[in-house]
Amino acid sequence: MRGIKTSRAVFIFSVLFAFGTTQAIQAQTLSASGQLSGAASAGGFHYTLTLSNSITSTTNIETFWFSWVPGFDFMAVNPTSIVTPAGWTEQVTHGGSGDGFAIQFVTSTAPLAPGGSLTFTFTSTSSPTTMAGDSPFHATFPIGTSFVYSGPPQTGASDEFVVETLPGPSVNPTNLVSLSFSNVVQVCKSRSRIDRMTGTTNVTTTCKLSLQLVATNVGVTNSPAFDVLVWAGQGSNFDASAGLPPATEKVRALRISKLEKIRLRDTFTSSQTGTFIFCTDTSSNGVASVQVQ
Repeated sequence: MRGIKTSRAVFIFSVLFAFGTTQAIQAQTLSASGQLSGAASAGGFHYTLTLSNSITSTTNIETFWFSWVPGFDFMAVNPTSIVTPAGWTEQVTHGGSGDGFAIQFVTSTAPLAPGGSLTFTFTSTSSPTTMAGDSPFHATFPIGTSFVYSGPPQTGASDEFVVETLPGPSVNPTNLVSLSFSNVVQVCKSRSRIDRMTGTTNVTTTCKLSLQLVATNVGVTNSPAFDVLVWAGQGSNFDASAGLPPATEKVRALRISKLEKIRLRDTFTSSQTGTFIFCTDTSSNGVASVQVQ
């Protein structure tokens, strides 16, 4: 009888221990946040992605699945040049046509503890404005929607949150578009007239100058419409206080790698041979020049 009672006591203790262990596992909490900042670089944008584990969390983070929820990937294009902290690995996930792209970051040796943060980087042709919006593949989800897990992917405590995309630095449109002059042609004509009253000969010269201003999107992102100033009668070194007053020309919005040719014409009372024509932004920063031959 005593043996039976002892066994029953052990059984009850085991049940209580198991129940307590289960409650401890269920009590784990995970709360994460993230920020994404991007800067224009050759051929796209370089992004810095910061993941933070809240000090209120009671467990580490071993999986960070950026731009993803179970079954859906959100980024518009495939990210490249991904760099992870030491001990972490990366893998781009993509469900095929009709689905976007995401990055799965995983570690088993360097988990992110509560109160800590880690930095990841990658490159994308999507602009910060695009990254801050909703997914083009799953319109009800912001691109920054992400998951973290306390263990391997889809294992352990988890948290869903939206990574905040910080506004990108303002970009001078002339950094997105290259400007150059081409097809410079000058035609001068002189006309003589004799003044019958004085008998003197008056010579008048008319020079017509034509050229093209070529604006080419350099391939980073679509460029907005903007104004430039065209200055004639300049020397080899630009001087806003010299020469003729500038003409304002509008460069239209351009898609990636597209170009526009703007025809320029003017008439002068003397030959412009040897002088320079400059193109500047509206702050008089030179972006292109050509000498009239």
